[in-house]
Amino acid sequence: MREKIAIFLLLVVVGCSRNPTLRNEVKKGIERSSSAGITAFRRQEYEAARTFFEEALKQSYQLYLPSEMVKQYANLAEVSLRLNQEEMADNYLREGEKVASRENIRSFDLLLVRARYFQRRGDRQMAKQSYETMLLYARTKIEKVLGRIHYADFYLEEGNLSEARRVLEGAGFSLWFFSDYDVLGLYHYYLGLVAKGEKNYEKALQAFQKALAYDQKAENLEGIRKDLSQLAEVYRLKGDEPKAVYYEELLRFSLDKKEVSR
Repeated sequence: MREKIAIFLLLVVVGCSRNPTLRNEVKKGIERSSSAGITAFRRQEYEAARTFFEEALKQSYQLYLPSEMVKQYANLAEVSLRLNQEEMADNYLREGEKVASRENIRSFDLLLVRARYFQRRGDRQMAKQSYETMLLYARTKIEKVLGRIHYADFYLEEGNLSEARRVLEGAGFSLWFFSDYDVLGLYHYYLGLVAKGEKNYEKALQAFQKALAYDQKAENLEGIRKDLSQLAEVYRLKGDEPKAVYYEELLRFSLDKKEVSR
């Protein structure tokens, strides 16, 4: 990690930060790499996502953009968690926290991934504390909604359905005029999980149908598959076998389509 950072810092001396034209090109490159990383991440192509985020981090060091550096460290830590590389995730988080502390940056992204790291490690007390702090740092609508989704996941994991619902429903005002379809799909998906856990199958179906609609708008294939899987399961729990089979067939078709696209 330190060797990589040393290499990144050497890039600063090339003088691109004093060249307005080159500086703008590098900024565009950061946006492209970061966006490509997010797309790959949503497709569960985690190694590809890591490559894109590493490139965005390198370019952020090139211009010395601390906020962007912190963001990419958080992205890389999240990828590492998805790959079950907890030590690597912790290293990325520590490097991001050093930059944030040095530059006095309040980072929602770092706090969110740190909370998820503690949750993964089974440190419930530290995870809960980190989630609470994260919500205090949330400023934008997307941060407020996304933060509550992950905090609800924390409570769902321990079977505390009432707290999970309380946390999710606390995002109510943030949903006004909110148009991020990916996040809305995830939000309603978790509402569906809570309702299913409460055995309120009608509400669960409504939530998963909304999640499916938003994920289709976002063209979030992974989200669509999760929604279809839950719809099939809930219909089976209701005893509606034909509907369960229908959604299972849709899911199978989407999986076959994925294999063909490869």
